[in-house]
Amino acid sequence: MKISIFKTNRIWSILLILSLALNAVLIGMIIGSKISRMNKTMGKYPALKSSLYMRALPHDDRHEIKRTLRENITIEDRRKDHLRYEDALIALRSKPFSEDALEEIMELQGNASHKRMTLARDVLLAHLSQISDPERAEFANRLERRLQKAKTRETRDTR
Repeated sequence: MKISIFKTNRIWSILLILSLALNAVLIGMIIGSKISRMNKTMGKYPALKSSLYMRALPHDDRHEIKRTLRENITIEDRRKDHLRYEDALIALRSKPFSEDALEEIMELQGNASHKRMTLARDVLLAHLSQISDPERAEFANRLERRLQKAKTRETRDTR
């Protein structure tokens, strides 16, 4: 019994398609695993990503507050922050090492950070003062859920 060339080509085409599909599934599983692992690592410390208060805000409110913050933190402020890190690198590599020089740089960085945190707090307080009582209650509920979620993660991570 002879198999025609048409049937042979068709069998090879089907095998090729199945092989490509299997490869695509395998690659998808690998990428999905990497993304899942990355998200779990990032999700362990929500306070490091942004303030829990900010995360409890509705999407539009959060972006409006971020826009306001960006408008109030100048490019010059950002440049100074970057230059302070460069100064810290120089201080760390200097011989002899000067703890006082590094402490002064870190003090400047801390002051700049405190200024940004104060601005963020003031903008958030102004926003929370302007919204209605039901909106503020819903904000409190979202914040409570976020806190419970963070508490659950901390409990799980300490086991």
